[in-house]
Amino acid sequence: MTAHDKADQRWLGNEWMPKVIEAGIEHSVTVHEANPLAEAEMKALLSRLDGHDVSSSMTSDMEKARAWIADK
Repeated sequence: MTAHDKADQRWLGNEWMPKVIEAGIEHSVTVHEANPLAEAEMKALLSRLDGHDVSSSMTSDMEKARAWIADK
């Protein structure tokens, strides 16, 4: 999420994430940049799914993401 400014990050966390939870998301796979900062930012965003019945995965590899979601 280093490509997103702080306002976009707040929107994702405060607007978008609650809406997808309310809509009934069941599985989420997130592809992030292959660096520790991007991974930490995505972990923080995905922590909003904690306590909800959502299986999630995170990777920096698009093929792994596709395989994971295809298995769901």
